[in-house]
Amino acid sequence: MKSAHTQSLEQHIQLFSLLRFTAPTMLMMLAMGLYTITDTIFIARLVNTNALSAVNIVCPVINGIVGLGTMLAAGGNAVIAHQLGAGQIQKARANFSLLFFFRNFLLALDSSFSDFAC
Repeated sequence: MKSAHTQSLEQHIQLFSLLRFTAPTMLMMLAMGLYTITDTIFIARLVNTNALSAVNIVCPVINGIVGLGTMLAAGGNAVIAHQLGAGQIQKARANFSLLFFFRNFLLALDSSFSDFAC
């Protein structure tokens, strides 16, 4: 049985294993980009230029929100998985609760600002 020290990042990383872990994120980014392009094309052809301008103004905000969500999900997953692997169950539960409450705080903040925008 291998110890935890031999399974660290000291081992040589193959290109296939790197792509296996990065492919889902790359595919998600590609899908979001294609969604934005498709949305822009339909709005430009079916609505008008004012709607297209509005979408292009809001698009960076949406990408920022998606980026923040992805960052919190991936980072939180890595921290909690590391703590669970180290046998620190209580610490993992505390970090999960922190992420959950931070998510709820961001949702409340978002809904309070969306009331002012409408």
